[in-house]
Amino acid sequence: MHANLLSISETVRRRLFRLNDECNFDQYQCLNGVCVSRNKLCNGRNDCGDNSDEQYCSTSGSCPKHREFLCDRNYNSYSKCIPTSWKCDGIKDCTYGTDERECKLSTSPSFVVGVEPEPKIKMAPKELAELTVFNRRKAHLFGQITRIRNSLENVDSPLNQVEIRTKLASLSEVKAKIDKLRTESYRVLSDEELMDFEASLDTMEVDADNLEVSLNTLLESSNVNTSELSVKMIFANYNVKLPSINLPEFSGQYIDWLQFKSQFVSLIHDNTFLSDSQKLYYLQSALKGHAKQLQTVNDSYSSLFEALEGRYENKRLIVNSHIAELLKS
Repeated sequence: MHANLLSISETVRRRLFRLNDECNFDQYQCLNGVCVSRNKLCNGRNDCGDNSDEQYCSTSGSCPKHREFLCDRNYNSYSKCIPTSWKCDGIKDCTYGTDERECKLSTSPSFVVGVEPEPKIKMAPKELAELTVFNRRKAHLFGQITRIRNSLENVDSPLNQVEIRTKLASLSEVKAKIDKLRTESYRVLSDEELMDFEASLDTMEVDADNLEVSLNTLLESSNVNTSELSVKMIFANYNVKLPSINLPEFSGQYIDWLQFKSQFVSLIHDNTFLSDSQKLYYLQSALKGHAKQLQTVNDSYSSLFEALEGRYENKRLIVNSHIAELLKS
């Protein structure tokens, strides 16, 4: 009987909170797809990342109609508003368990003492549509990216080098899963479904790339000497005066990469009169914005140029950027 009561309570929770199988029964699914523990609701902190875990909290002592039970105030002076159907369901939803006090199973309107419930017909599990399954997997990956971004932006608890390397490893796994999800979607989804789905994967991939750049920049920020200063000191020691060359600039836009690379290779890369140290100086001088964040203090000319190629020599994103530019005009 108690198990049946929990089953009804779970159905109410999933209807009110729009839960799905991505989250456990004791978890709340945020509007952005992230799963957090229910005891983190109304704790005064943005655990979801989109603040949806603080949406139904009260400081005035009153609750909306569909959440008429008001828990005792938490340690942070917030009160949690929960549906009346959550009271006496065997799970403590209030911080201090006030929703499970003075409860009797016999008072539940769904049961009568001494009367067995009617046997339920066992239904075969419903097979989900392929697009629904793909969207759930995508939401899970988006949640991972959101958690990494939140940890990076948390100024109260800055990441140390070990944590940064762990986040970078997690990002690599996420990017690999995005590629796998994209490949599988090509075989299953229709052309109409694939268009929007692939566009959302492109956005997630760009977000992951930008996070990777930010984490690498943070990892190198503890070094006192910047690579540009080190190169200038080398040239000063050897009393070398570099020739004046009008260089193209690259700020990290995929649409500009091929043109920048072509001009730079013609002016600098294939110039046999320049040493690798001089080429490195010119390359660093040409980088701006997000592209400059790829620099590290240990760069050689070849390692930095290869890093730029690995980051921006993405034909699919380059083509998408050109298509988006054409659609704007």
